[in-house]
Amino acid sequence: MDSINGKLNRGDEHFRLLNQEYSAWKEGAPWNLTPERSPDARRFVLGIQFKSLPDFLRWGLILGEALYNYRCALDYMVYWLAQIQSGEDPPPGHQRLAFPITSSDEAFQRSRNKLGELSIPVQTAIEELQPYASDGDVAEHPLSRLRELNDQDKHRVLQVVAFSLQTAEFEFEGLESSEVLISINDQVLAESDWLAAFTFPEPHLGPDLAASMSVRLALVDEPVPRKAVLEVLSGIRQAVLNSVNILKEFESN
Repeated sequence: MDSINGKLNRGDEHFRLLNQEYSAWKEGAPWNLTPERSPDARRFVLGIQFKSLPDFLRWGLILGEALYNYRCALDYMVYWLAQIQSGEDPPPGHQRLAFPITSSDEAFQRSRNKLGELSIPVQTAIEELQPYASDGDVAEHPLSRLRELNDQDKHRVLQVVAFSLQTAEFEFEGLESSEVLISINDQVLAESDWLAAFTFPEPHLGPDLAASMSVRLALVDEPVPRKAVLEVLSGIRQAVLNSVNILKEFESN
């Protein structure tokens, strides 16, 4: 288990590093809000200008390292169990051993050769961990995202951006939010862009700019609405840990 834990710990190191650098960048007040009001004061556009940009290439590399190590931990787990069950090092068929991540039963059956001579109970446990075996959207399952993003990272650096509105709680003096037509920019934000637009039923000063607002660290290729990278990575980490802990129970079998 030492090598498996080593990969998990290494993935966690990169996860923490990405989170720390992103948090430090945000805390440095890297943007200015630029409000614009229409002449009749019934439309208000809230813009944003970034004063400093992070090293997105570095963040993409850090993210890729975290994903790689979490993916390796799963493969290492299969290899480790094959060693234990066969009593051989390397175990039989060691060149093919890997943890399959599949989107359908048919795909899993085609991938069984990756499990070598592992016992039926272990193979069944791995099958039950597959994305298609769970409830919900298979494509959004954390292990599906791990496979997808890790495969992308093999060919090019993951394109990380910090330009997508994450949270905003707008307040309007004398009006309920339901009385205001609010449009949110859900696209990747440019260095200077609009965040939100508000249309009021009557002339108004606009939203309280002291409201809570933040931008998410997202991927360029992520479909709208973009999920925060750190949330996706957290889900992947938890799914990998869960898989390792379940398979670890077969150590004595």
